[in-house]
Amino acid sequence: MTVEFLLNGNGINLYNYGNSMRNPNSEFLGSANNSIFSNQRISGSGYSDNRSINPNGKIDKPFFQGDDISDCWLLSAIDGIAATTNGRRLLNDIVTIKPNGDIQVKLLGAGKVYTYSDRYLKSRNDLADGDLDVRAIELAMADYMKENPQRGKNTINNNVPWIAFKLLSGNSGITHEFEDSNTVELTDKIIDKFNRDNYVAIVWKQNKKSKTVKTREGDEIRLLGNHTYTVKGADLKYVYLMNPFDSSKIISVSREDFKSFFNRLNELYL
Repeated sequence: MTVEFLLNGNGINLYNYGNSMRNPNSEFLGSANNSIFSNQRISGSGYSDNRSINPNGKIDKPFFQGDDISDCWLLSAIDGIAATTNGRRLLNDIVTIKPNGDIQVKLLGAGKVYTYSDRYLKSRNDLADGDLDVRAIELAMADYMKENPQRGKNTINNNVPWIAFKLLSGNSGITHEFEDSNTVELTDKIIDKFNRDNYVAIVWKQNKKSKTVKTREGDEIRLLGNHTYTVKGADLKYVYLMNPFDSSKIISVSREDFKSFFNRLNELYL
């Protein structure tokens, strides 16, 4: 398999979401035989010139979190689900395009169906840009939570990934809290699970403290507190993450930095 890629200061630009990264023995992103990508094309400079992509009933294009919406918890969950074989089937059932061009979203875990016109979907520029199928899910979640608050919140701002797991799939998954008083620790054994197919992992730091770390390429990046990241895979030295600010890029974090920074993990087996 030939893998084309472009490394830059912030990560790696992704095109055509395929299988997620599932090779725990890999040490390098760029070699054809040892790549942690499977059936993905990595190339180009992103979608910055044309960020709104028409909906097609699939989550298969990059997306970018809206500037004024704090729904990283939802976008990270969508991305994680879309990176798995069973998750793509699930999302194909959730978002459909009607013959008249309307977009229908089924929140399978909530038993609710919402329909939006193409014009209305494209007018909601306060929500995620890029793949507008993602925006359709945001709209449905927002409408549902107005009437059915989750964890006391009636908007899609500032919630947790297991809520997205529950409403999208009917399964809340498993939540881990890694604290000094907790018997569970964020270990390499847990990290090694990140390469399984049909496994979704979302992590975050449960406080506002951020941390500057170095990537595999030697660039400095800042991991944000109270902000979720999708785990895309791991190799012998690094864990690979997606920041929902820009899902077209993957960032690398050493296993040690990963274990020392993050203290929350939501897992979902699909």
